[in-house]
Amino acid sequence: MVKKLFICPPDLGGQVTCRTLTIPSTQPWLGIFNAAILTLANVNNYEQLHDTDLTPDDCAAAVMLIYADYLETDACPTATAIQSPYWDDAGDNEVEAQSDVQTWYGQVSDWLAPIESLDFVGNLAVWALTGFVAYAAGVGAALFFRTAAKRFVLAFETGDVVEIVRIIIDSSSRQVTIPANAGIVEIVVFGDDALADHDLYVIKGAPV
Repeated sequence: MVKKLFICPPDLGGQVTCRTLTIPSTQPWLGIFNAAILTLANVNNYEQLHDTDLTPDDCAAAVMLIYADYLETDACPTATAIQSPYWDDAGDNEVEAQSDVQTWYGQVSDWLAPIESLDFVGNLAVWALTGFVAYAAGVGAALFFRTAAKRFVLAFETGDVVEIVRIIIDSSSRQVTIPANAGIVEIVVFGDDALADHDLYVIKGAPV
């Protein structure tokens, strides 16, 4: 019995993702990658294990559509440099990611909305970035961050007026008053022990 190279997936999936291959710009190298992709389009390389799986013909046809897109893409997209948050480390640094995938800086329409109803939308325009400091431009300006880290120390640079911020970590929400002219105010927050990843929102509230 000949062992097949690939197992048929159960379905075509819904959403798609995009990955960039940086290939040496010579015909021999391009030929190697073309041949490697076409291996995935060979019906004989697939094995269907279950009735619910795609057939080998389905898999090969799906790969040919992917291959057609691959052939039409002859240049890597140009990345727009957007400043990373101060907490971004070497292992998770997306400073060269395109501006439309920045998810740290944004806003919500209702800063007091229940956690399950928050409608965070990435929007760099409502933030002013200076060095390692981000300034919220108005009520509802929000930071969002997802991480495996459980403990956070949030640092706020105080100004001439008292401010209110809402801090959400996982399913916990609280409002914090940031006093005026108090230098740097640090607030420690903890994520839910039962969760592997933690969602953190910092939202600018209405003026006092």
